[in-house]
Amino acid sequence: METIRYLSIYLSIYLSIYLSIYLDLPPHSVSLMTIYTFTESNRNKSHPEMPCDPAFENAGKEIGLEIWRIEKLKVVLQDKNTSSFYTGDSYIILSTKKNPKTDKISWDVHFWLGLETSQDEQGVAAYKTVELDDHLGGAPVQYREVQEHESQLFLSYFRKGITYLEGGMESGFRKVEKQKYVKRLLQVKGRRNVRVKQVKCSYTSLNTGDVFILDCGETIYVWNGPKSRGTEKMKGMEVAKRIRDEERFGKAVISIIDTQWDSDANFYRELGDKGEIASADEGGNDDEFEKSEQKVLKLYSVCDAKGELEITEVGTRPLKREMLDSDDCFILDTGPSGIYVWIGKNCTDNERKTGWSKAMEFIKKSGYPEWTPVTRLADQGETPLFKQFFQGWTDAHVGPKARAYNIGSIAQTNRAMFDAKILHKQKAFSEEEQLPDDGSGGLSIWRIYDKDMHVVKSEEFGTFYSSACYIVLYACSGTGGDGTHIIYYWQGKHGSKDDIAASAMFAQMVDENEVSGKAVQIRVTQGQEPEHFLRIFQGKLIVLKYIPHFHANTYTLAHSVSLTHTYILARSLSTPYTHPQYLSIYLSIYLSIYLSIYLSIYILYLLLVTCLKP
Repeated sequence: METIRYLSIYLSIYLSIYLSIYLDLPPHSVSLMTIYTFTESNRNKSHPEMPCDPAFENAGKEIGLEIWRIEKLKVVLQDKNTSSFYTGDSYIILSTKKNPKTDKISWDVHFWLGLETSQDEQGVAAYKTVELDDHLGGAPVQYREVQEHESQLFLSYFRKGITYLEGGMESGFRKVEKQKYVKRLLQVKGRRNVRVKQVKCSYTSLNTGDVFILDCGETIYVWNGPKSRGTEKMKGMEVAKRIRDEERFGKAVISIIDTQWDSDANFYRELGDKGEIASADEGGNDDEFEKSEQKVLKLYSVCDAKGELEITEVGTRPLKREMLDSDDCFILDTGPSGIYVWIGKNCTDNERKTGWSKAMEFIKKSGYPEWTPVTRLADQGETPLFKQFFQGWTDAHVGPKARAYNIGSIAQTNRAMFDAKILHKQKAFSEEEQLPDDGSGGLSIWRIYDKDMHVVKSEEFGTFYSSACYIVLYACSGTGGDGTHIIYYWQGKHGSKDDIAASAMFAQMVDENEVSGKAVQIRVTQGQEPEHFLRIFQGKLIVLKYIPHFHANTYTLAHSVSLTHTYILARSLSTPYTHPQYLSIYLSIYLSIYLSIYLSIYILYLLLVTCLKP
C-alpha cells in the first residue's frame, strides 16, 4: 500500500506540472496536488452537523426564492410566488442565486419583521435564520429587514412590489397598501479615506463636489460631480463594479455620467425628479466629513473565551482586514446608516447564535433607530459595502468578467496633456538636454484591462501586453528632476476602445490620488515610445500580444523596442519561452517533468516485480 501511495504522489506531481504548462499557469503558481488518505479515524473527526429544522431540509437546492412564516413559533413554508406580508408576523426569505460565469451558488437570507410582530416571533425568526445559515455551511449573507425600511436587495426580489396585510396568524386579514420598488442612491465622499453611504434618492441629495451611485438593479449609474475629486471617482467606479460583479453576477450595466452631469435624461428619469444641484460648498467640506465619520466608525469584537460574551472596541479608522479574527465575531458600527455583524469561520456556536441579539442591544445602547439596518456576514462572504470601510481590502479571487462600462465621456481638466508623438519630432536640442533625468527614479505601474485597473508587480516591470493599457507613475531623480512626477499612460495597439478611453481617466485619478494633481501627463502609443520612457526600463521594453484561446500557449512577442533597435520574436506551441525572464524557469519545469516520468516508470517496475514474486 505504501508503494501505491508514493506512486500516486509522484503521478500527482507530474500531473500538476503538466497542467501548469498546458493551461499556461504562471510558474510561481505551480503547486503540488495534496493526497489525502481517508481512514475511519479521519472520518470520525468530522464536525457533527447542528440540528436543522425539518422545514429547511431542502432549502437552497433550487435557484430562486423560498419563504417561510413563523406560525405559533414554528417555521412554515409559504408559496414562493407570494409578495404579501402580514404586519403581525415574522418571515424568513432565502434567495438562491447561481453565477452563470462560474456556476457558483450563493445565498442571501433575510428575516423580515412586521411592525406588529411579537417579541417571541422576532426571536424565533432570528434564531432560525442562524440555523438555516448553519445548514448551508455558513455561506449566506444575513439581513434583518423591518417593515417599511426594507433593503434595496430585499425589494428587488419582488418586481411588482410587496403588499402589507394587517393582522397576523389569529387576526382578520385585509389588504392595505402596495409598496413600490425603491432605488438606492449612494454618496461617495472624502479626500483620503473615501467612504460610501446611502442617502435619500432625490436630486436634493446631489452636489457638484461628490460622486453618487444610482443603483437601479440592471443599470448602475456613476454620477461624477464636475468638482469631485479623482479619489472619489475611482472609489465610485470600484464600488459600482463590485455591486455589478458580486450582487448582480455581472449582469448589470455601469453607465458613467461625467460631462453630462446636469443633462443626462436617463439618469434623471430613473432618479425621479430634477432641479437645481447643490454646489460643492453646500455639499460639505471633505476633511470635516472625514473627521465626523471617523468618530462614528468603530469596530468591536464579540468574544466568549471566558465563557461569558464580552464586547470590546478593537479600533477606529483606519480599519484594516487584519483586525478581523476568524476565531471571533465582530460588530462594525457605521452609525445610523447601518450595523454589520461579521461571523468568523472558527467562532463558537454561542458567538454565532447571539450575534443578532448583541447587535440589537448595541443599537438600543447607541440610541439608534429601531429600524437601523443590520447585515450579518460570513467570513470570506463580505459584501462590497462592508469592504469599503477597510483600508486596502483586496480579494484573492478576481470576480467574473462582466458587461462593459458605458463611458459617455472623459473628465475635463485644465491640466496640459501631451502626445508622445510630438516628442519624437523635437530635434532642436540634444537628446540628453531634452530628457527630464536618467530614468533611475521611482516607479509605480498599473495595468488597465477590461475596464479594471490592477497594480503591476515590480518583477513584471518592462513587460507589457498590447491588448491592455498601462499607467506609469515616474518620480524624477537627480539634479534635473526637481522632485517632479510624470505620468505616462501607454495605450496598446490591440487595446479595446473602452480601455483606451478609460486610460486617460485613470491617469487623471492616479495624478490626484498619488501626487495631489502635480504630475505632467503624457500619452504614449505602442511603437511610439519616447526616449525617456524607454530609459525608465533600462533601455528595453517587451510587448506581448495576448490572443484569448482555450489553450495556454497563446502569447506572441509582438515587438521589443530598445534605445538602438527594434526586433521581432515569436513563440509557438512547440518552441520554448523566448523571454530570458522565464527561460530558466521553464527549463527547470521541463526537467522536472522528465524526472517525474522516469521515477514513475521505475516505481511501477518495482511494484510489478514485487507483485510477481512467488
